[in-house]
Amino acid sequence: MIKLIVSDVDGTILTKDQTEVSGEMLCAIDALKASGKTVAVASGRTYGSLEKLFYAVKQDLYFICCDGAVIIHNDKVIYCKQIGVGDVIDVIRRPEYENCGILLCTPKIPYVIQGSEDFAITAETQSGEETFYIERLYDIKEPIVKIAVWSKDGNAEPLNFLPKSLRVAYNVGEWCEYTSAISNKGLAVSDLQMRLYLTKFDTVAIGDGVNDIEMMKKAKIAVSANRAGDELKSVCSYHTEDVAGFLNNLAQE
Repeated sequence: MIKLIVSDVDGTILTKDQTEVSGEMLCAIDALKASGKTVAVASGRTYGSLEKLFYAVKQDLYFICCDGAVIIHNDKVIYCKQIGVGDVIDVIRRPEYENCGILLCTPKIPYVIQGSEDFAITAETQSGEETFYIERLYDIKEPIVKIAVWSKDGNAEPLNFLPKSLRVAYNVGEWCEYTSAISNKGLAVSDLQMRLYLTKFDTVAIGDGVNDIEMMKKAKIAVSANRAGDELKSVCSYHTEDVAGFLNNLAQE
């Protein structure tokens, strides 16, 4: 019997050009919860951004944030893969990023450590939450879980020599993002399963991108959604163009 449903957000729950979760999708999540199932959303987004999207159904929802670096439940951080301060300094001081904006994400708050006020506005616009501007790295008191580099020329390249303790979590266009090397959606799902006394045989995972493959491997039923590519479809048992409908069907089981 399926007891845990984990879904990606952008490209899955939110389709192209959507900026809000549809009423149909919110009703489907409520139906799953009413049927006794646990629902988690997994995303590269920060907690503040996800909380706004799912505010109407946030109670008892699990938020897997920052590409699997953090899990938050009922506003409490229950899982966190921190980036070492030395690695943060190594990245933000690289000459390749001298003219780039740097966003440092903690479990709940994103900080701008480098770049102009224009970059802070860009970061707020794209993340959908308030971003704090600081002068020094040591003004951040919380653990740092993601480093996001923004290039104003639209081409943020990963570092050629990356510390083994870091991985590139996202690199598209003007953004290049790093998390701990031991942080991904699959590892976060495994931790959540352990906390809930569940296994992959109790789990459904839904996503649309290659960054969802790790969590697909942690589920009995892996579902590719919407415009998913062939690489993801090759590890999935099912495909759907109607995620809300699929979730509603699960709620009836």
